[in-house]
Amino acid sequence: MLGQLFVPKLVDGKRTSRVLALAALLWALGGGLGLQHLGGLWWLIGAGIGVLAAIGNLAAEPARERRLATATERGRPAAWSESGV
Repeated sequence: MLGQLFVPKLVDGKRTSRVLALAALLWALGGGLGLQHLGGLWWLIGAGIGVLAAIGNLAAEPARERRLATATERGRPAAWSESGV
């Protein structure tokens, strides 16, 4: 995930692959250390983050529906409004 934040800024393949490799390493180390030190609480934290993401998605639904309705009224394809164009 960390590597995905840098991919648009890095256009050559060499630096992008290095960033992605570093992100994968840090992600694995962070997960291992978190699980080792937090134990079962680690899974509860992960579940809590998932629940918060689901709630945020449900909260954003009305705005998304309004944006799609406005886009289709203007004659633009719905996919355009999803990308923010």
